[in-house]
Amino acid sequence: MLTVEGIYNGKNIELSEIVPFKEKKKVLVTFLEDISEKRELTKTSAQVLLDLCGSWEDDRDAEEIVSEIKQGRKNSARLRNGF
Repeated sequence: MLTVEGIYNGKNIELSEIVPFKEKKKVLVTFLEDISEKRELTKTSAQVLLDLCGSWEDDRDAEEIVSEIKQGRKNSARLRNGF
């Protein structure tokens, strides 16, 4: 089961994200509330992720970042004797 938000514009239902199904599916449409034309739909998780694209800023090069990550690793005592 998948839930997708959308807007009914008086004639059609406009979905806020692409539906991953190619075959016919039974759907249930529930009308929730009136909204103004200016109000945007709630962002999907994919839209939020795309908004973050390019937002990372760091003066270090990739090798310095990887080195810091490796130095910060700690060995777990849980698996010393194997699985």
